[in-house]
Amino acid sequence: MQKAEMDGASIVLTYNETLNPDTVPYADNYYATVSGSFRQVTGVSVSGTQVRLALQQGVVVGQSVKLSYTPQLNDASRHIQTLLGKEAAAFTNRDVTNTTSTTLPRPVSGSLSGRSLH
Repeated sequence: MQKAEMDGASIVLTYNETLNPDTVPYADNYYATVSGSFRQVTGVSVSGTQVRLALQQGVVVGQSVKLSYTPQLNDASRHIQTLLGKEAAAFTNRDVTNTTSTTLPRPVSGSLSGRSLH
């Protein structure tokens, strides 16, 4: 894997080879934490050189994001693979880049007027 970075409420994993879009891991094969707390992965898609993981909720700029991947036991059709069948390695607590260019902005101020937030 070349890089792991946030894109809104998704984690995007970029590999150095084209991946097989027909071998998609289960969401449960991934374990994400945001500032040390579990954050559920709700969907996985594979396209080109990227794996996109949808998170249960977004991440704020500056929060620490880590990701682990464990391939599905006894089901190679659910492993990340290249078009030639080469399987991606498992990884644990991989840092995910989370900067202002990759994440939803965090409000720095606001006010409440009745039932409206400004």
